[in-house]
Amino acid sequence: MFRLKARWLLPSFLFCLVLSRDLPAQKLPEASSGPSVSWQYLAASPPGDYTGPERCRSCHKPEFAEFNKTVHARLAAPGKDYITGCEVCHGPGKAHSGAVEAARGDDQKIAAALKQFPIFAFRANPQENAARCLTCHITSNQQDSFAHSEHAAHGLSCNQCHATHLVDEIKDQSKGGLTYPQAYFFQVPKLADEVRWLHNSLLKRSEPEACYTCHRTIEAQFALPVHHRVPEGLMKCPDCHSPHSSLNRASLNKPYWETCVKCHVE
Repeated sequence: MFRLKARWLLPSFLFCLVLSRDLPAQKLPEASSGPSVSWQYLAASPPGDYTGPERCRSCHKPEFAEFNKTVHARLAAPGKDYITGCEVCHGPGKAHSGAVEAARGDDQKIAAALKQFPIFAFRANPQENAARCLTCHITSNQQDSFAHSEHAAHGLSCNQCHATHLVDEIKDQSKGGLTYPQAYFFQVPKLADEVRWLHNSLLKRSEPEACYTCHRTIEAQFALPVHHRVPEGLMKCPDCHSPHSSLNRASLNKPYWETCVKCHVE
C-alpha cells in the first residue's frame, strides 16, 4: 500500500514543481538608478574676485586631493568666464587666500583674516547650505525639488549626508589646545571609506547607516523577526524611498502599492 502511494506522490510533486515555476513570486528589488546628475555652469561675477583652485591647494592639500577624485573636479567649463573647482561651492576666494597668506603663519592674524574675509564653509543654516548645492543641481529629476522634501522640512541639508571632500580633523596635541586656525588646516583624508564614498553618491556614511543617523526608530524595527532585508544588504532605503523629493506618502518612490509590487509580485 505504501509503495502504491509513493508511486503517485512523485508525479504529483514533479507536476507542482513545474507549475510553480511559472507562478509569480517575490523577487529582489531592481537596482535603483538614483536621481539624474545634472548641473548648470556658473559664471564668475565679478571675475576679479576669483583666484582658481590651485591657490586653494597651498593650504588645503587633503581637501584638494580628495576633491580631485570626484566628478565635481572633472567638470569642464564651457568657457574661461565660468567658475571651476573649489570656488563653485565656497564662493570667491581671492581676498580670503590673500589675507591668509599675508598672515604668514601667525595664528591671531589668520583668525582675523578668516573672520574678515570668510568663504562659504557650509556652516550656515540648512536652508542656506542646501541652496548653495541647488545653485547647480537644479535640472535633475529629483534634486530640483529638494526644497519641498521631507528632509528639507525637517531642517536637513545636502552636506549632512554628502561630502564633496571626505576628510577628518586632526588634533595636533603636541601644540596644546587646538586653536581655530589650526583646526581649519589640519585635515587628513578618510582613506578607509574613500572607495565606498566615491562610488556611492559621495555619501559620508554607507547605507543604511546614513539613514539610521536620524531614523533610529526605523533601525529598531529592522531587529524584528520579520523585516525587509535592509540590514543584510539585500535592499537599500532608496529602493523604496526618495531622499530628495517625493509627493507620495512616506517619500515613497511610487504611490502606494506600486512601490510594493516591484518585489511582491505574488
